[in-house]
Amino acid sequence: MEKCPNCGCEEFVSEPNQYDVLTFADGDFRVCRSEKIDGEKIFCRECGKEVCVKNGKLVLS
Repeated sequence: MEKCPNCGCEEFVSEPNQYDVLTFADGDFRVCRSEKIDGEKIFCRECGKEVCVKNGKLVLS
């Protein structure tokens, strides 16, 4: 299992990489669909440093 190169944590979180498209009617909303945003970012859950994968290994961005 890969670990954060900064603090050794094994858990990571992503920057929100999608958004919902909504419609509003009668004072309420409905989710029509979700769309993904290109260029997602990954961060260490513990220390918050951004990481990326290079040659199959996690490295700090």
